[in-house]
Amino acid sequence: MLAKLKSLHGEILAGIATLESIVSADSPDPAALARARWQLTRASRNRGLLIAGDIFAAIERSGRIDAGALAALRADHHAAIAASSRHIAAWTPERILSDWPGYQQASAKHRASMRERIAAEQSALYPILERIEHG
Repeated sequence: MLAKLKSLHGEILAGIATLESIVSADSPDPAALARARWQLTRASRNRGLLIAGDIFAAIERSGRIDAGALAALRADHHAAIAASSRHIAAWTPERILSDWPGYQQASAKHRASMRERIAAEQSALYPILERIEHG
């Protein structure tokens, strides 16, 4: 699980960098933007499924953290998914094209929050998964 999570984190960080490059342009490239957003969404979804399914279940079975800490991890996970969904829903392709500067600002904030989320997951989940997988 740890190796898969690290791989997905790498994929997401690469996707964020790709999106950052596209969004830094003076005007939008709709095809490149759609492709980058789709790839980033797919990787984020796969990460979310891994965490919500396999990882939280393994942590719970292991007894490595108390129920309150696990509940907090789950709540943070669900809050991050909700925030991402709101961003995607608010910034439709049509709205992006009509308000490119606004999207550039919103995307910068969202990319920063995604990076923060990955850092938080690395800090919270990697050590636990390391102990679960390697004793």
